[in-house]
Amino acid sequence: MAFDEVQFPTDISFGSKGGPGYKTDIIMGDGGAEQRVSRWSTPRWTFDASYGVKSAAQARTLLDFYLARLGAARGFRYKDFTDFTSAADGVGTPTSADVATGVGDSTTGSDGTATFQLIKKYTSGLQVITRNITKPVSGTDVVQVNGAAQTRGVDYNIDTTTGIITFTATNVPTTGQVIRAGFEFDVPVRFSEAMDEKLAISIDNYANRSAGAIGLVEVRDGIQTQDDFLYGGAAEQTLSEDKAITTATSRVFVFGPTTSGLAIQLPDPTSLAPGGPYFYIFNASGSNTLALEEHDTTGLATIGTSSMVTVILSQAADGTKVWYCF
Repeated sequence: MAFDEVQFPTDISFGSKGGPGYKTDIIMGDGGAEQRVSRWSTPRWTFDASYGVKSAAQARTLLDFYLARLGAARGFRYKDFTDFTSAADGVGTPTSADVATGVGDSTTGSDGTATFQLIKKYTSGLQVITRNITKPVSGTDVVQVNGAAQTRGVDYNIDTTTGIITFTATNVPTTGQVIRAGFEFDVPVRFSEAMDEKLAISIDNYANRSAGAIGLVEVRDGIQTQDDFLYGGAAEQTLSEDKAITTATSRVFVFGPTTSGLAIQLPDPTSLAPGGPYFYIFNASGSNTLALEEHDTTGLATIGTSSMVTVILSQAADGTKVWYCF
């Protein structure tokens, strides 16, 4: 997803309301018995920060921030003042003993490191919910291994965009050593769908402003897609013989022809709607050209080495449909 590592203005978020929620399907029988199906194994946090907008300056800050995020398109950091540290109460000063993030096994990666994801645990009776912390606040982390304090930049490093601790090659935790950590953290969020349609700000008087609901929704793994994102997928392959493609196979093709003159044949356009682009065809070879042909093997174009063509479908005045590329 597109994400900006900037924090929502804290003077606006202070006093906001929100918290976690789940998605559960409840199926009710005629006799009143019900079946509940939990769709999410972990909750999603949502917030409303409208309470914090009181002045003209705050309203202007919110407007600038909203426009820079392109509405709901770009994610950002949000400080949840009810739960922003690893301390048991969610607001206390972090200590290195707060949360057990993993146990060493002496394993090293190809670069001689060991990594652990920051987490926070919520416990009620025998139930424990583990929350991955992906946006720790820079400079607030404290780490220990089997009770021994670790030094940031010497014993370990931490990625504040992912929440992953990486121990240096000479300090990889050995088998059975417990890694614990404390930290402050932000919640990765975006503006809600309703906010994407409109940011509502009211002029209460000369100096004061207020805002309608400022909905914020926690973002999980995902991506921001552009207007021309090709949902049909992509295919990459070595090409050793002529190949015919269809509209059902893919939208983006990356071919590596083994010799020059091999051909790609487009489908019969008779039943297809004019428009496009239908295909993007890239010749990944650095030495061999690629021929592009109509479905009846009529030559259409030559795709040079390390070059791409875009294919569209046009319709003439007599109704004939013709492939074009550029």
